[in-house]
Amino acid sequence: MKPVKTVSNLRLKLSWGKTGMKDIGPYKYMEQFRYATQYNGLPAAIPYQMANPDLTWEQTDQLNAGVELGLLQRINLDFNVYKNITKNLLVYRDLPPSGGFRKQWQNVGNSENTGVELSISTTNIKSTNFTWTTDFTIGFNKNRLSGFGSDTIQNANAYGIVQIYHNGGTLYSWYAKEYYGIDPANGSMLWVGADGTPTHDYQAARKIEYGSPMPKYQGGFATEFRYKGLSLRANFSFVSGNKIYNYFRRYVDHDLQDVGFNVMMPQSNWNIWQQPGDVANHPLPQNAVNSYDPSTRFIEDGSYVKIRNITLSYELPSSLVTRLKLTGLTISLGADNLYTFTNFWGQDPEVSINPLNGLPGYAEFKYPNNRQYVCTINVRF
Repeated sequence: MKPVKTVSNLRLKLSWGKTGMKDIGPYKYMEQFRYATQYNGLPAAIPYQMANPDLTWEQTDQLNAGVELGLLQRINLDFNVYKNITKNLLVYRDLPPSGGFRKQWQNVGNSENTGVELSISTTNIKSTNFTWTTDFTIGFNKNRLSGFGSDTIQNANAYGIVQIYHNGGTLYSWYAKEYYGIDPANGSMLWVGADGTPTHDYQAARKIEYGSPMPKYQGGFATEFRYKGLSLRANFSFVSGNKIYNYFRRYVDHDLQDVGFNVMMPQSNWNIWQQPGDVANHPLPQNAVNSYDPSTRFIEDGSYVKIRNITLSYELPSSLVTRLKLTGLTISLGADNLYTFTNFWGQDPEVSINPLNGLPGYAEFKYPNNRQYVCTINVRF
């Protein structure tokens, strides 16, 4: 292409690949026993894991296409689309209790991820002594399951929290009894019955799919200001559209009087029912039957914006560095995980998609990311 002043870079990209993936740990295909009991006064082994000799890796076909574009020596765009099809999904599925084993790793169904990713880097101001640059990335993803036939597979952990897989669904979809709210008449808890009307009977409440821990979009933003040897840089990240099961709240915000904990600091918009007619979001403790049990009450929006890092740096002038017989000296002050903007009622909405207690996107007693203040001196000889 002939030189064009406005276009500094133009690249078209296309790739395809096939990978086997997902680390579920070793020996999951083998029959295993555990020496955890006795028989006739002697140590004895009991079956611990059912064998699955057909177990194999997930296999993902990845197709990616994109374009890079540089404009005016100041703007760089990177736009990509992708379609990833994963076959033989590894699912830790529930088994009929009559078989003697509660769960087993199996290859079941397929997952398709399609999406777009966009990155923009710009030099907004560039002069002799001052420069301002920004970087922005965002990715949108849509997931769809297939290959399950007429089956709906449930995956539950030891506490009865359930995720389901079925054709047309989304990976890791939560499946729980539908919570309705607090009855203004008596302060007891209400659920949605099979006919769609409120009911006080938890057992009669219908179960519904209620979102997935997979975000609809996520990305980040960074900006940097430089004036001579002084620079200030800030990094942000964001996630939106994901649902998290906040099991931590089950302990500290269950409203029951005879179950421990229940010591969570109330939010400003929380209110407990006191008298008939009150519109409340927490029941009267003596009417809080089943508030401890799994339901959509504890499934929350996991969206957030995080200030990942802010760093202020100063590089000493070369004239001073030369006198010190050095080639460079930089002093930096930084703060990591400075603040999180979120409506999530817990320690930290940043929950791993890797299974915790057998379920991805499950928040229990996770310690939040540390806030750190760091001073760095970089001396170059």
